[in-house]
Amino acid sequence: MMTNMSELSLDTAPGARPIEDVSEEEAMRRTMVWIDPTRNFDGLFTALQSIENKLHHPPFYFIASKVRSVIATEMAERGLEIADRIVEYRTINSDYDATLYAKGMEFAIHTFEALQSAYRDGYGTPLWKLAPEMQEPFSIGMMDRLVSQMRPLLELRIAMGEVDATQLIYLIRPSPYGYAIYRSAFAMLEDIDVIANFQHNAERAAVHHMKASLDTVSAVPAKLHDLPIPRPDTPPKSGRVIISTNLMDHQYRMTSAPVIVALVDKADMIVADSRPTDTQAFVTQFSLESALASGRLNLCSKHPDPTRHKTLGPNREIIALVADSLEDHISSDDNPTYRAFAHVLSDYLRVYGLAFIRSIVHLEQAWSPHVAKAKRVVVTPGRTIESGVLTQLARRHNVPSVEIQSGTLSRNPRYIRPQADYVLSIESLSEGVYRDYLGFPGERIKTVGGPKLEYDIFPMRGVTRDEILVDHPRLSGLGDDRAVVMLASQPIGLDKAAAIFEMLAAGIAGARQPYTLLCKPHPNEVPAYRSRYRELAKAAGIDCIIDTELNALEAVSVSDIVTTYFSTVGLEAFALGKPVLVINPFGTRTPFDLNELGVAHETKTAEEVTEALHAFEQGQLEDLDSAPSLLCLRDGLTLERTTEFILSPDRVPTRPLPPRAWTEVAWSWANRLHYTTSRLVKHRLHHTKSRIVKYRRL
Repeated sequence: MMTNMSELSLDTAPGARPIEDVSEEEAMRRTMVWIDPTRNFDGLFTALQSIENKLHHPPFYFIASKVRSVIATEMAERGLEIADRIVEYRTINSDYDATLYAKGMEFAIHTFEALQSAYRDGYGTPLWKLAPEMQEPFSIGMMDRLVSQMRPLLELRIAMGEVDATQLIYLIRPSPYGYAIYRSAFAMLEDIDVIANFQHNAERAAVHHMKASLDTVSAVPAKLHDLPIPRPDTPPKSGRVIISTNLMDHQYRMTSAPVIVALVDKADMIVADSRPTDTQAFVTQFSLESALASGRLNLCSKHPDPTRHKTLGPNREIIALVADSLEDHISSDDNPTYRAFAHVLSDYLRVYGLAFIRSIVHLEQAWSPHVAKAKRVVVTPGRTIESGVLTQLARRHNVPSVEIQSGTLSRNPRYIRPQADYVLSIESLSEGVYRDYLGFPGERIKTVGGPKLEYDIFPMRGVTRDEILVDHPRLSGLGDDRAVVMLASQPIGLDKAAAIFEMLAAGIAGARQPYTLLCKPHPNEVPAYRSRYRELAKAAGIDCIIDTELNALEAVSVSDIVTTYFSTVGLEAFALGKPVLVINPFGTRTPFDLNELGVAHETKTAEEVTEALHAFEQGQLEDLDSAPSLLCLRDGLTLERTTEFILSPDRVPTRPLPPRAWTEVAWSWANRLHYTTSRLVKHRLHHTKSRIVKYRRL
């Protein structure tokens, strides 16, 4: 059950106490410090300084990847260096991802069914009742939220085993939900002592979390059913197109923006932005002022909802009933690892469930009349609540919907079948994943290229190395006397990243001609990665530059050959005409297979790297651009194909689908679990000892 706000104090929370009260015996232990996201950096610094001074051994730090660099930088500016002691916090883990997403979907569907059952029994306000077709967007959105709560604890258990920590100090956010995570940490870490501390965030009351979650709603018109329509002197040329996107996130903004720019002269546009974006900056960046002024373009972002408190009271009871049902369901799970999540997930639902439900209901009510008048609904990404609701509304009103692929795709259980009628894929490999793995009808998939890819590489076409190096004088002379091999490294775990670098360095060392290795680290790689790269380059005796200031496309453009494990930089390099090598020392299929796609040559040993370099020196490294399916990545016509497909009169909606039964969804996820497990078993011999230990532990 949810902890009362009054219970959240150092006096009443089990194990919660000031750092100064840590005993001498506890101070001798190897310790992990888990930091909840916070903006109170001064308070956090004081707490960490107390911890560092109290403990006999420097602690390790477990911090979410989205705030890791910010917290490390803020602490460094205050004189505390923790960057080298921040452990990995992976958002992809093949050891447990299939089970994690299957459980997340199971729990989400149970939540929806419990909610509908409670409404049938007369609980809650009728206006808040979800329409049956909203089961899919509800379940997908809830699954993502539940998975995001479970993954940190799974990763925490792995991380503590890797550094042999026997004690956890949890700098907890003072809220009912933060307290629930704390209880789950107790349940999951049976052999670990957990010490909670609230002092760094003492001024943040739990009520703020509740209020913040209810203060805004996503991407709805400023007045319900009263969105401005085009003025009579600017009639629609091809009807109205509604596009659901996320203009704050770079990946999604740079996918949707080129499409918006290309469509706005051919159709009236309504953009449903799922985040509170600075719309003026977006309009200025893409020169959309005239379209906005004429009424051809309407931008709708998150905004305060003045009606948010009117119907909360009658619905608090229903969310409590649903949360209790979810807790009972999880508590009876066969898997003890996931049984431990009963408290944290049910408390999460109590704190944020009302806002989640209200958001879906509000979106449905606000957008239904506008979707009914639209010619097309376009979503990118297709996984947000806004996109899911708009897609279902499009089916309700017989309006065709199109999802534009916004990132790489692989046979991984985190990906879901699109809800839209049609999919525009970036390349043929993704088309195959949509069709064969996710079960999307092949006749409704069209490969057009990537809008973001085309937009990004356009300024780099024809740019020379010297033109780029003018802005980077520290690299002056790069490539003058030797060819440059670029490595686009990735934060996939320090040991795996080091194995990739070591194999590439050995291959370069064995080449007939000297090369310069230009390593472009991923922004999420902690400093320990770069330190290991320098050690390996020195051991191999090669010329190596590790540069964090060049952007990825600049690094590609100044290089002669591009190498990576599975980064999308390989796609960009191919589109710019650079030869690409996949460095894969693991004997397993890469998460995004550039070799299967046909844009790269795969190398599995240092000797194969050396052979590829020899072929390059002799001008015999095979060009891979001859395949017709790859021309869309290089011909610069992606946006023409995209707009033509969206506006084509041949597009017809699919018939409304009934909500999928729990058994059907469970069977779908069971198939994915079987696929992933088969891969793990097949490649068991290639796993390291530590991975085997982690797999067995989970």
